Amino acid sequence: MAAGVLQGLLLSVVLLKKTHRNEKANRWLSAFIVTFALLSLSDVLDRTVELYRMGYIHFLFDWCILLLGPLLLTYVMEMTGERYSFKKGWFLHFLPAVVLLLLCLPFYFIPAEEKAKIILNDMKNRNGSWDFIGVIIIVQIAAYFVWIFVILQKYSRCLREHYSDLKHRNLHWLRILASASCGLFIVFIFSIFTSNNAIGILNDIGFPIAAYIFGYFGFAQVDLSEVRREINPPVQDSPLLSYSKQLTSDSFDSQQTDRYVRSGLKSDKAATLKQELDRFMLTEKPYLDNDLNLRELADRLGVFPHYLTQLLNEHYGQNFFDFVNSHRASAVKKALTERASDRESILSIAFSCGFNSKATFNTAFKKHIGKTPRQFRSQVRLQIPQDDLK
Repeated sequence: MAAGVLQGLLLSVVLLKKTHRNEKANRWLSAFIVTFALLSLSDVLDRTVELYRMGYIHFLFDWCILLLGPLLLTYVMEMTGERYSFKKGWFLHFLPAVVLLLLCLPFYFIPAEEKAKIILNDMKNRNGSWDFIGVIIIVQIAAYFVWIFVILQKYSRCLREHYSDLKHRNLHWLRILASASCGLFIVFIFSIFTSNNAIGILNDIGFPIAAYIFGYFGFAQVDLSEVRREINPPVQDSPLLSYSKQLTSDSFDSQQTDRYVRSGLKSDKAATLKQELDRFMLTEKPYLDNDLNLRELADRLGVFPHYLTQLLNEHYGQNFFDFVNSHRASAVKKALTERASDRESILSIAFSCGFNSKATFNTAFKKHIGKTPRQFRSQVRLQIPQDDLK
């Protein structure tokens, strides 16, 4: 556990020295890892020193637990491009930790022997009770985790409105690690109010390991500055921004259309643009570009990106990601029906049709064609009537 703490502190320094990718976000991640390490160090000290001899160091960093939520939230906001501003009181997120520290200061200056008696008496009489401060900590951290997952979900939806390939952009690792941290937080709660040894061990080793993994992936993450600018452009330059927060990947019912009331893309223009888009996709096949994005396709069509988004949402019932990958899936389907495709692997055909990821290809093909690629090829080889393959 002590080794994990030291590794976390070392990794936080490495992140601070990293100057060429996600610099501002890395500073927040570094602070988060340091906080994680200090809390773990506090546990180490509490369990490895004699209570009466060195009682002055007990609970030295426990107040830092109220920093975890704000630090992780700010890091996620930096990575996803979510807007926030210290000028609007963002510092208030860190105020509870400062208050807790001030409340703890008198305790820190009590003589070691007296402090030890207070701690032992508290441990003896608590019996798993949920004191007021403990409840505040639990509610605070839980609220931040909910906020973080909402932001990550919104980021995922925005990516699908702008990109046809999400590889290296989707922050899937951050979602997993945030979920893991949430799980560790639950373990931490149980470790406080139970005496189960297995839970205690999991709490001891889980936190430093999680901090280390966070640092590793944060260090390895590619630069997302261009992605953040694309999905969160300046307000004055983006008519799309006013409704982008409302976009969903699978819901395009009539209740959503009111966000386009002020749009310059009226029904007659939309019908013309739809015909032009259909022709363009059929003749030019822009989907063969495995990194095609919304702005590039809009530029090639000579329209504003937000017009193209509106057209896809209202007239195709799809976001940009699904629209492009449906064309790629259809291209793969057509290729698989040709005899020449028997000499190629399904994956090589998929890549030649614009896909850039095996997982994305399999998911898109099943979604838009209704069968897995292997099932479809098997049916073709068995010479199922063509009507059944449509």
